[in-house]
Amino acid sequence: MITMDEEYKQQETQPEESIPVENTPTEEAPAKETPTEEVSTKEAPVEEVPKEEAPAEEVVEPVVEPKVEPKAEEKAVKEEPKKDYGKTPMLKIKIAKVTLNIGAGTDHAKMEKGIKLLKMITGIEPIKTVSQKRIPSWGLRPGLPVGCKITLRGKKADEVLARLLKARDDILAPSCFDNNGNISFGIKEYIDIPGVEYDQEIGITGLQATVTLERPGYRIKRRLIQRKKVHGHHRITQKDAIQFVTDELNIKVE
Repeated sequence: MITMDEEYKQQETQPEESIPVENTPTEEAPAKETPTEEVSTKEAPVEEVPKEEAPAEEVVEPVVEPKVEPKAEEKAVKEEPKKDYGKTPMLKIKIAKVTLNIGAGTDHAKMEKGIKLLKMITGIEPIKTVSQKRIPSWGLRPGLPVGCKITLRGKKADEVLARLLKARDDILAPSCFDNNGNISFGIKEYIDIPGVEYDQEIGITGLQATVTLERPGYRIKRRLIQRKKVHGHHRITQKDAIQFVTDELNIKVE
């Protein structure tokens, strides 16, 4: 007979029969596909930045204006109105003096001939001019006679000037006039002067003439007390001097 204890031990030693469990398929939810960025092992190409070019200089084309032919009336040159000095006596121009000079340098014989020539032309004894500077290369020293000159005023100046201008055929160049009322011109041969004959002792030589023009009121620059300068509006310009010689002396300026 089997006792209770044995039966109990047998039950413990016998394996328990497992109940078969039916595997029921479970519907799994489809997993959402998440887009994954593909990591490329290649290096990304470097974009080249275009260099900024300097702006080209704009070439400005000159504007060519159409040529308009002037009318016949406009082609005529408008002459400037001549000044009437009779209405303003202070602007009237006159001949202040005429100076004749001959330069001889260190040649004493030439200076003596010049003195004789100026006396023959004017009838007045000229004076000697002396140097004021020392120039060793030219052989000059202060006080050395280098020429002769004579200054004429009044009617004698007008008379001699008319003869000198005849030697120039009454023609002067614009370069003979300056902006201070002075007129300078030269005569190559003294035999061209009317009334002067050839002298064998003098030979062939020339001289220089200078005409000084003035207006009333120029005395203020020579007076001893309160000496002043002549105002620019009162000075004799080149145009004024040319107008004076053409109107008063009938000289052509070419």
